Amino acid sequence: MSPADLIRAVERAGGSIRYRPPDGLAVELPREAMAELAPVLREYKKQVIEFLSRPPDGPCPAGHAAYWWRLAEDDPWHCGRCESDPRAAQWAGATLADLAGRPLVLAAPPGFPAIREWVRTPLGWGSVLAYSGGGGELFLRLFDPQPGQRPLQWVPTAQAVSEAAAEPMASDSAAQPRRRPIP
Repeated sequence: MSPADLIRAVERAGGSIRYRPPDGLAVELPREAMAELAPVLREYKKQVIEFLSRPPDGPCPAGHAAYWWRLAEDDPWHCGRCESDPRAAQWAGATLADLAGRPLVLAAPPGFPAIREWVRTPLGWGSVLAYSGGGGELFLRLFDPQPGQRPLQWVPTAQAVSEAAAEPMASDSAAQPRRRPIP
């Protein structure tokens, strides 16, 4: 039985199955399907994890070209043409000039604020979008850019303080921004 066939069998039985990193599955099955499907799931667990943890091969069921996205490692994959990636709004307006030829890393280096985490910088509060290849700078979207200031900026990581570690400043109008980043 292929992983895709097993997932379809779980769904036909009224259950669901999701990948739980790094090596687990979250399975919900009705009682009547447990006896039949639980042993098969145990037998094919490794193949199902491998199948669910990588993007699907080929087009989506609607026949679109394969561009796949997901918000987190344990989320299901989505077709980029059928469903817009909500993270794209954070990058709206970004140009190659903004990126300034820096290699982008879309994961936080150890000990640094996570992607989409709020940070306070000398330029103001913003949400982390990416890091430079060497990790010395972060690319952020400012929540309230000043007149004439671009909303997308590179900032040295040493000048960024995560929301959790930030102390309220007198210059902060409400100590912390009111808007939340798009999940």
